Amino acid sequence: MGLVTHFEGGEKEGGGRRSVLGYIQMNAVLKGGSQVMILYLSSQQHTNLLDFLAEQEDALPVKKMTGNFMLKQFVVYDMRNFSHCTELILDHIAFGDKNKDFVHAIEEFLTIYNARITVICEGLKKRDPLYQTLLAAGVSNIVASVEIGEMLDEIRQSLSIRGMTKFSSMEREKTKVQEDHFWFAADGIRIAMISSLSRIWTTTTALGFAAWLGSVGASVAYVEKNGNNIIPYLKNTYKINNKIGGCHLEKI
Repeated sequence: MGLVTHFEGGEKEGGGRRSVLGYIQMNAVLKGGSQVMILYLSSQQHTNLLDFLAEQEDALPVKKMTGNFMLKQFVVYDMRNFSHCTELILDHIAFGDKNKDFVHAIEEFLTIYNARITVICEGLKKRDPLYQTLLAAGVSNIVASVEIGEMLDEIRQSLSIRGMTKFSSMEREKTKVQEDHFWFAADGIRIAMISSLSRIWTTTTALGFAAWLGSVGASVAYVEKNGNNIIPYLKNTYKINNKIGGCHLEKI
């Protein structure tokens, strides 16, 4: 994978740093790779809660992981292996994070990935602070019933096209960060990112680095030097039009 960055002198003003991976969220489906699925992180207590989906012909396959988790660590280190999942179901009692850290990890997840999140938190009341912070983070699929039949009904609704509608999640506000801007005295610098294996985030890293360079004042271009043809996928996904010298997305 080649990344060619072209720096020009001159500091640029304005513009906040956008999500590096927000530009390049690419489903494995686009590449004809892994099958889409539901990822379920469960406690021992609720390990069989989604077994009813096996009886539905049109249900997505479920990848179930049972144990004790730290959500922040899972998002950073493990979620990349399941980036093709379209539904993420979190059993709250399976996580050792404090509620504040749990919600913050969800916000980080939603910045990077496109999967919809459902949180199972048995007995949670609408007035509870965790309920409100989940809604504020953009999670409206909250399974809070204590009776098993009602829990299953709420899970079915969460996995429907519209999801749960009794409470609406709030529009997530983008955090505004004071950006650094740099003066790049060099011109025509080329940086290559190369890997010996596929699917280890080389393309993601290269595009993310290019996005960051553009956000801090560099004039940057991404040049593909392998046969993956990811640029046509980006063009179709983000409806990018060709311009002189290639296609342009934000500051790349």
